[in-house]
Amino acid sequence: MTQARAAEQATYLEKDFFKTFDSPILAKARDSQTGSCQETSSYYRALIHESSVRAFAVEYRDKISVMYSMVEDFLAGKGPRPLLKCDSRAYFLRNILFNISIESRIVHGLCLNNDGRFIGHTFLEVLDKDSNSWVVHDPYFNMSYVDKKTGRLAGLMDLCRFDIDDFAPTADSPDAIFHEKKDYFSRIYTIVIYDNRELGTQSVVVFNTRKLGITTMAEFFQAERFSALREYIEKIWYDYVWIDV
Repeated sequence: MTQARAAEQATYLEKDFFKTFDSPILAKARDSQTGSCQETSSYYRALIHESSVRAFAVEYRDKISVMYSMVEDFLAGKGPRPLLKCDSRAYFLRNILFNISIESRIVHGLCLNNDGRFIGHTFLEVLDKDSNSWVVHDPYFNMSYVDKKTGRLAGLMDLCRFDIDDFAPTADSPDAIFHEKKDYFSRIYTIVIYDNRELGTQSVVVFNTRKLGITTMAEFFQAERFSALREYIEKIWYDYVWIDV
């Protein structure tokens, strides 16, 4: 298993999360920093959201250097908004934050759709140094969340444990998108994954049995309706530990 983890880690790190780029995007963003991790992360999150189209495209194969080039061309008026899917945007934001010394990590949400198919989503948690807590930043929807009762910024575990109605979009998140996609957000935080492949350690899969409509973990592992979801998790995150909230 140790060798398999090392091989997976090497493959995952080929995505250039930790490569330094000399880009006008970074120069512009550095000039716009306010000093707060949350505000700076929100600035980059919005920049990616507003400079690209939410859509699936495969021609750039998640190459961060190509994403920089496409967004640079758009901002310079030399090209259209590029098509960037959720994981591409997450990888892009992760690299930008790395380049300005803000720590982040790739996370995922999974659940079943109404028709029985599983749905998945990739985004980030960012370490907010001011509160020493991990905060969800979703560049695909330009979304972060705040707990309505406490006013605290939400992390991945918060969104998994509690209902989406317990949260509101932060002031820098589009309220219209939150309400348009509310049912989707409610589903996607049923199963959440802390993706530790880049660390060479076990990933952590956390799920909420109540949101899944079951009472025990055994039901999830045995029920036919979850088979495609189980197979997907096993294929991508073959080395993981389960936690039930």
